[in-house]
Amino acid sequence: MVKKIYALIFLMLCGALFASCEIDYAGLFYSEELDERLTQADSFPYLDGHGWRTLDIGSASYSFLFITDVHVAEDDSSGFENLKNLKKRFIASDRFVVAGGDLTQSGTRNEIALFIQATETWHRVDSAGAAVAESMPCYMVIGNHDIFFGNWSVWKELVGSTRYRIDTRSDDAGGATLLVLDTANAYFGSNQLDWLDAQLKRAQPNTFIFAHGTLFVNENPFANKKSIPLHERARIVSLIDSSPAKAYFAGHLHQRVIKEIQNKQYITLEDFRSHQNFVRVFVSPAGVSYSYF
Repeated sequence: MVKKIYALIFLMLCGALFASCEIDYAGLFYSEELDERLTQADSFPYLDGHGWRTLDIGSASYSFLFITDVHVAEDDSSGFENLKNLKKRFIASDRFVVAGGDLTQSGTRNEIALFIQATETWHRVDSAGAAVAESMPCYMVIGNHDIFFGNWSVWKELVGSTRYRIDTRSDDAGGATLLVLDTANAYFGSNQLDWLDAQLKRAQPNTFIFAHGTLFVNENPFANKKSIPLHERARIVSLIDSSPAKAYFAGHLHQRVIKEIQNKQYITLEDFRSHQNFVRVFVSPAGVSYSYF
């Protein structure tokens, strides 16, 4: 009987561990607070180093990729190799990639450097699938694993701000506004939602929001507490509903959950680490569509 109880406890812990990436043990939980990170939301060493703060995407019709939960680890080369190999899936219309948090397993300097190194092997491709000279921009979202052991200082040094806005330019009406949010502590905070409100009021017609924290979960009982707090969910859905935003992208849950509310898409993807999955978003003057891989 005792063995059965221990076995049940073990299975429950395993279920909780793999239901999402939020479980923090011992020293893993320590991190700086959200407000501390947001007060320094004006530094962009990674983006400025590549000239990606404002992005000229050329054609009014283009696509971009969203991946999440890569979990690059120093002691496991598979995450690094899988990330590099994403370039084999690029098509000619792809203009940038957004990586939705938990890019590393524990936020160390070497892991963040490995993530950056892998993405710097990416290049855009032509209609034949051959790489061209232009690099493929990558916009990075911070996740809870990326601040483990108080490692936000490393992110700040190598990547920069955790909340930011990117405006793209195109030949016609296909330009976009990308709004990247910080939910590494599992909430937005009123100040950040106020910032989002202000940004949405002056956003381009094609606007996309990216965060690590999911707004919705499925029926998995271990995942019920893994979403953003209910009161914040209500506010951000309201903001999105009355804005030009087309979609909200997230990860963290390691499961696919897709909802549509008032013609707005709420997309949570499986972890890239295990599945190498992604969504390709097609943008054109005719509208926005999504393909899942």
